Amino acid sequence: MWIFDTPKKLYHKHEQEKKSKYEERILEVEKGSFCPLVYSTTGGVGHLCETHHKRVARLIADKRKEDYPYIIRYIRTKLRFVLLRSVLMSLRGTRGKAYTECVKLSDVSFGLIPEMSCYEI
Repeated sequence: MWIFDTPKKLYHKHEQEKKSKYEERILEVEKGSFCPLVYSTTGGVGHLCETHHKRVARLIADKRKEDYPYIIRYIRTKLRFVLLRSVLMSLRGTRGKAYTECVKLSDVSFGLIPEMSCYEI
């Protein structure tokens, strides 16, 4: 007999896995806080993720003096489209031109080394 977990239990399980894997290092080494954001490919989110989105939406709404429902709807819509795009790209790949030329990593400029040796004007 197969027993399937509910999505709520699965989200909680994955949140706990992420916490056990990353939380201690982030709290001790980086002196930061950690909130595991768990998403499903169908657009569902975990409890802590939903709480995080609500908090961010409230802060944005207060700062910009806009309505909270519009902000939370925008955040949820953008996230769902980003999830959908990532799932589609993993299934079918990109549509762009395939790169045939191999570029050495040492030739790529990431903008980390300043062009000028002096910042004085």
